[in-house]
Amino acid sequence: MLGSVSEAEDIVQETYIKFSKQNKDEINNLRSWLVTVCSRLSLDRLKSAQRQRETYVGPWLPEPWLTTEESPADHAQIDDSISTALLYTLERLSPGERAAFLLHDVFGYSFDEISKILEKSPQACRKLASRARTQAKEEKPRFETNPSTHQKLIQSFLAAIKEGNLATLEEILATDVTLVSDGGGKAFAARKILHGIPTIGKFFITTSRQAAQSENTYEYRPTWYNGSPGLLIYENDIPVSAINLLVSENQIHGFYIHRNPDKLARFR
Repeated sequence: MLGSVSEAEDIVQETYIKFSKQNKDEINNLRSWLVTVCSRLSLDRLKSAQRQRETYVGPWLPEPWLTTEESPADHAQIDDSISTALLYTLERLSPGERAAFLLHDVFGYSFDEISKILEKSPQACRKLASRARTQAKEEKPRFETNPSTHQKLIQSFLAAIKEGNLATLEEILATDVTLVSDGGGKAFAARKILHGIPTIGKFFITTSRQAAQSENTYEYRPTWYNGSPGLLIYENDIPVSAINLLVSENQIHGFYIHRNPDKLARFR
C-alpha cells in the first residue's frame, strides 16, 4: 500500500495501539477488525505521502524489501506481489484504486468485505479494482520471474558494463527498455525516466568508465530483494546502488535503480 517498509511498520504499530485500547467484547471478527483498521490507516498515510512525493526530486521508487536469497516455489505469488515493477505501477493509482486492487487481487477479499473496509458500495469497490487492474496491465510490461533468467541477464549486464562493451550491452536490451533512477536529490541519478537502447546503453557505459577511473573501490554483489534477483553496487564497502531488472524473453525491458541513501539503509 505504502511502498515504504518503515511506514508499513508504523501502521502495524498504530493498529496494535488501537487494538490494545479497544474493548475486545465489541470485536466480532478479530482478523476483519485488524485488516479494516490497518487498511484505513494506510489510506490516510498514503494520501499524505502522495502530497509529499509531489515535491520529491526526480522519480520516486518504492523502498527495497529484502527477502530470502532463494525464493521457495510456494512463495511465487508473494514474490510477484512485492516486485518493484508492480509496486512502481501502483504509484499511478489513486489510494482507493490501490486499496481495492490489493485487497481483492492480492489478498483475495470479496467486494462485500472490501466495501466495509473502504466504506463504499460493493459496486463502487468493484469499479475501483477494475480500473486499477486495467491500468496495471497497460503500464506493467509482461515479464518473467524465473530466477535463472534474471541471474543470467544480471551476469551478462555486469560483464558488458565492466568491459565497457556497448555492443554486447545493446544485444541484451529490449527496444522498449526504460530506466528509472531514484536519487531523491541526495545522490547522483537521472532526474527523468530514460528510454531506448542508445540512451540507456551510453548511460551505463559512461557511469561505468567514471567508476573505473575513480580512486574508490567498487564491488558488485548479486542480492535477492523484492522477490527477485538484483544487483548491489558497493563503493568503499558502502551500498550506493540497488538495481532490479525487468526481464522478458531473455532481454532486459527495464531498470529500477535505487540511489537514495535513505532507501539503501537496509542493505548496510
